[in-house]
Amino acid sequence: HKTNINDDVNTLDGMLTELLESARLESSFGKLNLVHSNLLQMLKHVVTGLSSPVANIQLTCKQQNIFAEVDQMRLEIVLKNLINNAIKYAKDDLTIEIDMQKTANNVQITVADNGRGIPETELPFLFEPFYRVDKSRSKKTGGFGLGLSICKQIIEAHKGTIEIQSEQDKGTTVFISLPI
Repeated sequence: HKTNINDDVNTLDGMLTELLESARLESSFGKLNLVHSNLLQMLKHVVTGLSSPVANIQLTCKQQNIFAEVDQMRLEIVLKNLINNAIKYAKDDLTIEIDMQKTANNVQITVADNGRGIPETELPFLFEPFYRVDKSRSKKTGGFGLGLSICKQIIEAHKGTIEIQSEQDKGTTVFISLPI
């Protein structure tokens, strides 16, 4: 029984952390801590920290030095969340493709998987707080439906955009655009 209680405490702790981050972003305390950051280095750091035995993560970036004024901790939350989602909802032969490129006035980051995809009817609601495509909230996927909502808040606080395209049984791609 102790492991079940510990699991429940950890689950609640995760939910509180997500709720607090969400509330912080909406309050004056949630001001971004912008730092001139090397986005490729940051992305490599996130990918290294998340290397999963089930996922083959392929990172492509043609430019070596892409710098932007970002809140590094919060942007890492976004990237970890998106990559973890890709791993969580994947098929067995999982490849996650992460691409970053710089244009004249922004940086584009895409996270694509070949997982089970999201039904078209669910796409408009993905960024709603507490919205979950998988209503069962099984132990396997966990979560509270806050991750994508927080991602959207963080990206919009950076004056960027985040969009999701998905096709059932083919996979999902998340597009992030950040001004530089």
